[in-house]
Amino acid sequence: MQQFNAKIEKDGNLTKSLLSAFKIIEHSCNSIRLPEAKFRTIKDDRLPCKMYEAKKNEIRIYLFQDPKGRVIVGGGLKGSQQQDIDRIKNIIIDYYNENHKL
Repeated sequence: MQQFNAKIEKDGNLTKSLLSAFKIIEHSCNSIRLPEAKFRTIKDDRLPCKMYEAKKNEIRIYLFQDPKGRVIVGGGLKGSQQQDIDRIKNIIIDYYNENHKL
């Protein structure tokens, strides 16, 4: 996620969208219901938890629900959305295998 943030800040033109996507995550954590166009659950039977995508314009931020709270895993752009989702799913599965001994 740090590399993604650094890239967005360097480019400069998507910084406002990135900040807005983080605000969407904050609202979701405060139990504010949001339209699926801004915040959606990504379903996959291979995942041991809920995975979410926060969206603002071209920006996508991916997170999941851990027993201790929501964990932000990474980000991406609309153009690489499916590749980013697949990559994040693998990260989540690895995390659970390491930390929860599935």
